[in-house]
Amino acid sequence: MSETVGLIREVVIMGDAKEILVEINKDFADSLVKNMEVSINGHITSIRDINENRFKTDLTAIMLQSEELDNLIYGSEVSISLKR
Repeated sequence: MSETVGLIREVVIMGDAKEILVEINKDFADSLVKNMEVSINGHITSIRDINENRFKTDLTAIMLQSEELDNLIYGSEVSISLKR
């Protein structure tokens, strides 16, 4: 499993869920494909949009029960793991 650190570049609150934009290094970004599952701080989610070295994903209300994910703000560091 490949791992890297990402930076949160945008957080959009959508009701009881959040959309986040994560920036990662370019080499790691080359491994990403749309709808691929990734682990963000140990929580599995799917990549929705990819643009160069950034991707968007949604954090569900259930995921946001984790204080670690609920407290993400612009500039927060997150651990990213690829699920293959």
